[in-house]
Order: sequence, then C-alpha cells, then structure tokens
Amino acid sequence: MTQNLLHSQKLIIFGLFGGVFILFSILSFILYSIHRTPVYLVVGVYTLSLLLYTLSLQGVLYNLDFGINLKLLTAIAWLTPSFTSILFLIYTYLFFSIKERYKKFYYVMVGLISLHTFVILLMSYALFVDPTYTKYSFLTGLSIMFNTIYLLSAGIYMREVGSKFYLIGQLILICAVVLSTLSIYGLITYYDIYRHLVTTALFIDIILLLIAQSLKTKHHVNLLNNSKIALLEHSRYSSIGLAINNITHQWKHPLSHIGLSILMIESLLKNKKESLIPTIETELPKISYSLNLMKKTIDEFSAYYSQDITKNDFSPKNTIEHVIYILNSKILIKNAQFTLEIEDTLIMHNYEHIFSNIIMILIDNSLDEFKIESEDNKISISLTQDTLLKKYILTFSDNAGGIKIKPIEKVFDYFSTSKEDKLNHGAGLAMAKMLIEERLYGDIFLKNKNDGVEFKIFIPQENN
Repeated sequence: MTQNLLHSQKLIIFGLFGGVFILFSILSFILYSIHRTPVYLVVGVYTLSLLLYTLSLQGVLYNLDFGINLKLLTAIAWLTPSFTSILFLIYTYLFFSIKERYKKFYYVMVGLISLHTFVILLMSYALFVDPTYTKYSFLTGLSIMFNTIYLLSAGIYMREVGSKFYLIGQLILICAVVLSTLSIYGLITYYDIYRHLVTTALFIDIILLLIAQSLKTKHHVNLLNNSKIALLEHSRYSSIGLAINNITHQWKHPLSHIGLSILMIESLLKNKKESLIPTIETELPKISYSLNLMKKTIDEFSAYYSQDITKNDFSPKNTIEHVIYILNSKILIKNAQFTLEIEDTLIMHNYEHIFSNIIMILIDNSLDEFKIESEDNKISISLTQDTLLKKYILTFSDNAGGIKIKPIEKVFDYFSTSKEDKLNHGAGLAMAKMLIEERLYGDIFLKNKNDGVEFKIFIPQENN
C-alpha cells in the first residue's frame, strides 16, 4: 500500500515536471514561429530530449508501460545525453555567432560534436549489435565532461546580450552534476533530493536560456526599429537631395538667360548707352520670366517638403505630377514619356510625403535605366480602388529593359543593384518596400513584363 502510494506520488511529481517541460518546449516553438530565430527551435527540441532522458532515467517511461521494450528504453537513457550535448553546442554556436566571432572556439566545437556523434554510434552498436562494446560507456561521461568545461569557458569568455543568464545556467547545472555525482559515489552524504537535483537544474537552465535569447532578440528588435527609423529619415533626405540635384538642372537655363541679359546691359552701358533703354525694355521681361520660373521651382520644392509627418487628404494625381515636375530635368534628358491613369477626383487619406517618396524612388529608378538615345522611353502609372479588398492598387510600369537580378525579389535587398554605379545605388527599392510595408501597411510585388518591369502596390484605404 505504502509502496503504491510512493509510486503514485513519483508519477505525479514527474507528471508535473513533464508538463512544465512540454510547456516550455511549446513556448520555444511559438517564439520560433514569431521571430524565426533558429535558437528557439533548438531550445524546443533540447527541452523535449531532456524530458525524454529524465523520464527514462528515473524509470517513469518503464512504469507508464507505453509498450517500449527495455532495450529501447536503455538506448534512450544511454544516447540522449550525447544528443542533448550536441543540441546545447548548437545553441551556443547560434547564440554567440561562434563561427564569425570566435574561430578557435568554433574548431573545438566541431571536435566536440564529432566526439558526441562517435559516442552515439559506438553506444548504438554496443546496445543493438555487440554488447562487449559497452565497456566503452565511460566515453559518454568523458565527452559530457569535456562539453561542460567548454560551455563554461564559452559563458565566461564570450560576451553577448543575455550571456550572464547563459553563464548562471551553466554554473547551476555544473554544481548539480557535481553534487549528484559525489553523492552517488559516496564521497558526500547522500540525500534523496539529489535524485531530482540534475532534473531541477536542467529545468532552471532551460528558463535561463530562454531569458538569455529573449533579451538578445529584444536587443536585435530595438536595433532593427532604430535602423528603420534611420532608413525612413534617410529616404526623406535622399529624395530631398535628388530633388535639389534636379532643381539645380532646372535653374541652369534661366540663370544662363539672366546672365546673358545682364552682360548685354553692362556692355551697352559701357559702349553704347543710346541703345540701353530699348535693350532694357526687351531684356527685363526675359529676366522677369526667368526669375518667376526659378521662383516657381523653389515654391514647388518648398511645398513638397514642408508637409507635416501626419496623415492628410491629398490628390494622388497632383502628388505624382509634382514629383514629375521636380524630376523634370532628368526626365527631359532621358526623353521619358508619362501616362497617368488616375481620376482627378480620387482622394487618398494617408502620408502624402511617404507616398510621394515611393513614387520618386520608382520614377528615378526607371530613369536611371533608360538609354538617353532612345526615343521610346515610357513610364505608366495607374491608381484604382478595389472596394472589395478595401485597398488602392497602384500599378507602375516602364519599358527600361526589366530587372536582371535573379531571383527578381532580391532587388528589394539593401545594396542589391544591377546598375554600374554600385556605390550610389542599391537602397532605393529596399527603402520603397520598407516605406510601403512598415509605414503604409501595404504590399509590393514586381515582375518583368513587356521589356520592362511592373510594380503592383496594394495600399489599405484609410478612413477620414
């Protein structure tokens, strides 16, 4: 009766432990699905393998009578320590980016993984083929000892966000293993609690590993958010720089005309004063026209970039026409013809400056690909509303030869470009994709079509 009660209590205790281990394993898999960080996947498998080892070592799997034969249960108990050691080495490899940052540790790790693999194969052969090889079972303990020393050294030497939790976990685990081993060999007084010491230490270690990786993930997310903010600012200043460059080109002709008029007036003032008044009467309207043209260019530029970073109602057609005007000099050089299929009455409620930045990036990208000598450079832009999807569909296409990069989606990677001037290109389309997805909560797709490229951009409709 008492023995059955103790047996039942043991099963309840390990049932609780098993439930907690499974819970942490599921949590790890959920975190992996969210962050797509392989470390969480490794922790999930590591947790399940530790649970399997603990249940087999304590005889719980045998008592539960799942139909697993004794030889297989013995194999689980013998082989799982080496398997979990390999998983922990993989965790350490990923967590500390060992191959890139710690070459010597990397080579030692490769040696340890090879050793554990050899032990697994040797013990499998001993269990299922030739039992005489069980005399080499001491290699399991030896390889785990080397593994423990290596992991402790890694925790002390290597630095990473969250590494202190990794180190604490290894120290707790080592203390538990040492106490348990000393008690088994009678070197210290044995207490029944020592039977569960390693299991408890493993449980704590898993918690600390998850905390360490969570801190690292949070740090990376913060860095990514900061970089996105910086990229957003960069996209704004980049478009300003592009506009200034084009405005400079637009100012060249009126400035030249003003300069010629002033030179003519100065020459007459010195050499032929009698013709001064008629010449001034002729040249002043030209100077006035040139100045108005320059003023109009600056007014367009100022209005375009003085917008607040807030959502507002705007006409996408007018916005696109303003972008075309700002890029006018480059458009004239490339002899590009535009087709706009957008209703005059269409009004969007969104970030106009972001929308215009995206349009500017797409147009400028096409202009860079056009050949100057071509008489058939075309850009087509259309914008429609899909009432069913509740989205605006912006279609942008050109006939500039298409995108040569394969796969074509790599054009959205930062600093991925097929242009000859690789120093000054490669971030434009990546910025456009980031602006669409992160700021407008839309999607962008592209494909080569009709000797050019076609972009499809889906932007959710915003209510006023």
